Amino acid sequence: SDAGPLIYWAPDGIELGTRLKADKIRHDLLSLGMSSEEIAKLPQCVHVPDLCTPAHALGSLYVLEGSTLGSQVIARALNEKEELEVMSAMRFLSGYGASTGRMWRSFVSALNAARLDSAGVAAAHEGAVQTFDCLERWMCHFGAEQLAAPTSIPRSI
Repeated sequence: SDAGPLIYWAPDGIELGTRLKADKIRHDLLSLGMSSEEIAKLPQCVHVPDLCTPAHALGSLYVLEGSTLGSQVIARALNEKEELEVMSAMRFLSGYGASTGRMWRSFVSALNAARLDSAGVAAAHEGAVQTFDCLERWMCHFGAEQLAAPTSIPRSI
């Protein structure tokens, strides 16, 4: 599709600039002892979803923003493991810190305010599925296929 880059589009209530997380991952990897050169050699997520409409983008954002809630569960579990020396590398897993709940609620409010019709809901669903598929392919580069993974990826939002 030639709809243009939707990275600059956001519905009211979703501040995309405050939701970017790549710098948090980079900080964490540096804190864990990786060099900038090693980080640059990591597999990049190059096969991105085709977010050709705002509804597709909302579906993708639903997956990405929902992951901030799940990452906090992981962060809490890691915090309980005192022998782990990763406490300086928790920026990404900490989501938005104390603002995570507020950020999720503002996303859900914006999603509800979009008032998608049935075609929009279908497009949002497709955006979510494409995002899950994209992330799954990317994680395979890290050997995730050897981890105990669920037999299927959730296909509904």
